[in-house]
Amino acid sequence: MATEHPSAWVRHRVFGRMRNRGLVLLVALLLQLIMYPLVEGPNAPTTPWIVAYWLATPLLGVVQLASRWWMIVVAAMCAAVIALIAGLTRVQVFSMPGEAVVMLGMAIYLSAAISIGRAALFSHELVDNRVYAGFSAYLLIGYFFAAVHHWVWLQDPAAYEVGGQKGPADLHIADFIYFSFSTLTTAGFGDIVAVSRGARLTCMLEAVTGVLMPATFIARLLAQQPRKQG
Repeated sequence: MATEHPSAWVRHRVFGRMRNRGLVLLVALLLQLIMYPLVEGPNAPTTPWIVAYWLATPLLGVVQLASRWWMIVVAAMCAAVIALIAGLTRVQVFSMPGEAVVMLGMAIYLSAAISIGRAALFSHELVDNRVYAGFSAYLLIGYFFAAVHHWVWLQDPAAYEVGGQKGPADLHIADFIYFSFSTLTTAGFGDIVAVSRGARLTCMLEAVTGVLMPATFIARLLAQQPRKQG
């Protein structure tokens, strides 16, 4: 008798009976979107529970919706972030080694977005969860590009300008999340402006992704709808 894989046990025993399990991830991502501007800023240092929530959200989504191989990859990267932060002092985390944390964050959210997006488009398990999974993948892409903007800023603090002020901008993770989603949705409010070539290239890639991803997802869902017999 074949032994059931632990990831399959989690999916079928814990989440399998949830009709709208994709909604859990969507709500968690929306709460994360609301939480960051409230807790991040010049005088609001990152606390361990915020980091834990930031890591748990994509991992929860992959466990719920994606394959076990994606779950292993994302779990390994989350463990690497925890190990890196645990082995560094507070000052070190936000200096040069902070770039490694940001890059791992980019990899985690991109992996989660790709795996959940694939599940939303192709998985036969998620008939009732494809819309929720698609929205979640879209939000994960926004968080991924926020990390990319953060990394670009770490390389060049003058890559972005705020409010028309010249010189390096004092930005925080909440600012990058706000700027990322305003770019992803092509709102472009203009209070934060990309100045360097790297920042502008990131904005162009994000804007194209923000337009093409929903169109592709909607077209795929419509193509999968059963046709009425004439």
